[in-house]
Amino acid sequence: MTDKTMFRLNPAKNPFLGNLPEAALEDLIGRAKIQQLHEGDVFIREGEPSDSIYFINFGDVVILKGGVEIDHQHAGGVIGEMGVLTNAPRSATIKCAGEVELLRVEAEDFVRIVDSQPAMLRNLVIDQLKKVTSSQDVRVNQGKQIVEAKEVFGRLVSPEVYERVISKRKPEEMLSGTLEDAAVLFFDIRGFSNASEKMGPQPLLKALNDHLGIINARVSKHRGTIVNFIGDAVLAIFGCPVPLPDAAGAAVRCYLEAREELNAFHQHRRATGEHCFDLGAGINFGGLVSGAIGSKERMSYSVLGDEVNLAARLEGLTRYYPTEVIFSESCYDQLPGDLKQEALLMDRCTVKGRKSPTGLYTLLPMPNADREAYDAALNKYLSGDFLAAESAFNAIPGPLAAYMRRRCGQLQVEQGKFWPGYYSWEVK
Repeated sequence: MTDKTMFRLNPAKNPFLGNLPEAALEDLIGRAKIQQLHEGDVFIREGEPSDSIYFINFGDVVILKGGVEIDHQHAGGVIGEMGVLTNAPRSATIKCAGEVELLRVEAEDFVRIVDSQPAMLRNLVIDQLKKVTSSQDVRVNQGKQIVEAKEVFGRLVSPEVYERVISKRKPEEMLSGTLEDAAVLFFDIRGFSNASEKMGPQPLLKALNDHLGIINARVSKHRGTIVNFIGDAVLAIFGCPVPLPDAAGAAVRCYLEAREELNAFHQHRRATGEHCFDLGAGINFGGLVSGAIGSKERMSYSVLGDEVNLAARLEGLTRYYPTEVIFSESCYDQLPGDLKQEALLMDRCTVKGRKSPTGLYTLLPMPNADREAYDAALNKYLSGDFLAAESAFNAIPGPLAAYMRRRCGQLQVEQGKFWPGYYSWEVK
């Protein structure tokens, strides 16, 4: 054994070799092979036969289990000994973290030396205990990182989306998407663009986040999922990725509670002289595509489809009708009895980009007599008798009846135009 090899091996720093008699050490070194490896090189693969062990002369290596880093080993360490002693396949993959020099010893040579050197066997046991402790520390740290990542991810999507995403291990599975029936709630907080001229950027951002925080809390309460924050608007879904037996009802109740809390919040802002904002919401129920969009390298959870677009269009119509919320006929059909009793069919229309008409429903506190009178006036309107409908709407108090009375007047001017039994909106 040359002085150079002895220097490289540095047995004084190796617990296995430092206690070997010189004759045994020279025997082992004589049968060993020195390997020079580079960063990223893999010299042990999980599942392969345990045909040798490795002493690390210098450098660091990374231990991977199932592709996940579980530990490190440094100069003076030994790799692969337990597989050799138990005649088991490699339990992990070992990769170089930089320039590494190894001393490879064949399995039968290593076992023969261990059998003849009790001190070496004792050191093996001590080293295994250290490895177990080190691996446990790594796992604890990884566990903390997973919890932290889940908390961050949980601020972006609901726990249900998180569980659905991590259940699909491959990017191709997440990108495939699924067709599901769900309720879509499009909630808009209006006036932030104009307020930017009066408020500084920090107060404006705080006001926006305060509003979004209220909406987010209500969506979570009703087991919905916020898919996206679109500026000062919120797109939330109910019924996917986890099915809900009352998805439409959950969406409507979410809106009602969020509106009540936001109204109280606005009262406080008015009392303190702060700027207030208008609200608008559109709710629809139907089939949509749910899943990740993007690429294998970068993706986000989203929902797509005509039913999503309809919810956005309904929210846009609240800028014209004197109401803060409009929901579709398909949403109304899915509602439980108590919410149906509160709902009012205020119009039928088509929206831009959609040929099929839908009933426009809203939630307005009206005495039963006014509600019945509105239903009768609406039937005259839908049948095309605009003159009689105008007169009937005129007898009903409130801004909605006044709005529909003006509509009837408009349509009387266009009397020669074909009336299909619904109004056609061309605005977004």
